[in-house]
Amino acid sequence: MEIQNEKNYIKGFNAGYLLSQHEPELMKKIMASPNDRTNDYYSGLQDGKKQRDKEKILAQMKQAQQKGKERERDRN
Repeated sequence: MEIQNEKNYIKGFNAGYLLSQHEPELMKKIMASPNDRTNDYYSGLQDGKKQRDKEKILAQMKQAQQKGKERERDRN
């Protein structure tokens, strides 16, 4: 993917991240709508969503790891 307009990409990225965090249902609807999927804003929107999803999964994994450590301590 080659970015033509970096400002539009960044705006899309930030919007995608925030929508995924605060309005996930709206983000799903936006992603499902037939947009011009080749523009930089839409590419940023997708990448912002992906970044938020990655961070959410990492946080869940870290939380599960902490719970496992706590359970192990409680057993000893």
